[in-house]
Amino acid sequence: MNGYVPLNVRSSYSTGESICQVPRLVRKAREMGVPALALVDASMCGVKEFHAACRSQSSLQYGGLPPIKPIIGLRVWIRERGVDAPHVLLVKNKAGYGNLVRLVSEAKLKCDNRHVAVVSLEVILRLGDGMMCLAGSKDLGLAEACRNRFAGDFAFMAEHDDEAFPNWPGVDVCAAPPVRFIDKDDSEAYDAYCAINDYRRMDALDARHCSGREYLMSLDEMLAMFPKHPEWEENTRWLADEIEDYDLDEPQEVAAFAIPPEHPSSMVYLRHLVAKGAAKRWGAPLPEGVSDRLEFELSTIEHFCDAGHCMDFASYFLVVQDYVAAARRMGVWVGPGRGAAAGSAVVYALGITNVDPIEHGLLFERFLSPDRVAMPDIDIDFDDVGRGKVVEYICNKYGSDHVAHIVTFGQMAPKSAIKDVSRMVGMSIEDASRLASFVPDDVSRMTFSRAYRESKELRDVRESGSDLEKSVLRIAEKLEGCVRQSGIHACGIVISRRPLAEVLPVAPIDKNFRTTNGIGLITQYESRYVEQVGLLKFDILGLVSLAVQKNCIELIKERFGQDLDLD
Repeated sequence: MNGYVPLNVRSSYSTGESICQVPRLVRKAREMGVPALALVDASMCGVKEFHAACRSQSSLQYGGLPPIKPIIGLRVWIRERGVDAPHVLLVKNKAGYGNLVRLVSEAKLKCDNRHVAVVSLEVILRLGDGMMCLAGSKDLGLAEACRNRFAGDFAFMAEHDDEAFPNWPGVDVCAAPPVRFIDKDDSEAYDAYCAINDYRRMDALDARHCSGREYLMSLDEMLAMFPKHPEWEENTRWLADEIEDYDLDEPQEVAAFAIPPEHPSSMVYLRHLVAKGAAKRWGAPLPEGVSDRLEFELSTIEHFCDAGHCMDFASYFLVVQDYVAAARRMGVWVGPGRGAAAGSAVVYALGITNVDPIEHGLLFERFLSPDRVAMPDIDIDFDDVGRGKVVEYICNKYGSDHVAHIVTFGQMAPKSAIKDVSRMVGMSIEDASRLASFVPDDVSRMTFSRAYRESKELRDVRESGSDLEKSVLRIAEKLEGCVRQSGIHACGIVISRRPLAEVLPVAPIDKNFRTTNGIGLITQYESRYVEQVGLLKFDILGLVSLAVQKNCIELIKERFGQDLDLD
């Protein structure tokens, strides 16, 4: 390997601690010729994006720059005898990744502070297989316990050249200065970001400021930073050599659905329910063409169950049918059907939708085709008052450790970045609002580059505005895309076959988003990555319009004695 390996990099997923956006971070590392890169946030929220970016072969995004080795890590505080000491865990292989997922999930679920990961030494001893451990120069007693656990996979990490470490046989020291921003001239933007998260002005006495050295250094800059111990930089390379190449993606698994014992498989039980439902929908015997249509659809579903795609489509239909039927039993209003799923006669026979696709000439192939290997997607509308009952039913049926909400991340957009930075530098509210108003109102995918193209006023400020205005724009541009806060997906949940902490990292739902539907977990991966690691997203939408219709029907019955059925 040529060049050193940065081992102490945090991304903007460490909210308030870093402005390293993963795509820009990885591109810069590629440009520098860095052979490997370690991400060590206090969570695993950015791991999937980071891993994919490092391995990406996209010439459009990275301009032919070679991929680099991703090193997945976690900054943890190990607690022993009432003392917390910071350590860094680095994943060596796929088994180590699974153990880190379990470890960070356990840490988050037991710790009140969602911004850190605190674990006991017992957890490290139990789940440390497949990992490397880096310890600081403090609390050598705990470091020795970790050394005994990890043996040759233990090392010290030095953030600067003057740190002193014991001379333990077989234990090396690796240079690991913190990286909190990407380029040297990003230090001002980093200070502003810290001020924004701390609700301080940048000139406040208690405002956080960086030293200016927390950027992604070149090899020459690293050697200049560690003149007494050049071997510390060299040790980062052997450490990276120990990291294996592995994939994080897994085939999708459907939650285990309990089948009555008289039915040998999920497909047999699905056929039974479809035959039963079809008789209710179309009568018995079935009209001409209906049987053929149902058999075609069922054969297509069975094809995916038997074709070696590791996709149990039949169980997916059974899971959806079950919670829709439960909703109707609980008096929750269910929408007539939306999207391509309305084109399936099987879905109609199961009572999931109330639109007859044969009568209306809707195509099943838009929903599911033998030529497209992908899980079906059935979005269900419920009245927004009763949606919580449906989610609670799912949680109770499959178990609280098998069901979770999906996290979302709000990023700093041009308008919000300008307003935040303006406040931190002391610009008046009026001037800040005027400056932000120059950004076009189309919030979908608005970027500074697009805003400059479309807004002459904003271009004029950048070119001939006051020094303060130019400074605000310069800093805001660097903060664009940084993670600002996390939230909960509006309708998506995941249901897993195995306990979720064995599949992907989870965390407890933040108290500010506490819900009453029984779900206490939230994924650390966003929706697009949840499905890549083997889970299925179920969209359970709550519509105000359905609740209004339900209330109207109930009022009509109460006042006029008429029982209307909109279906």
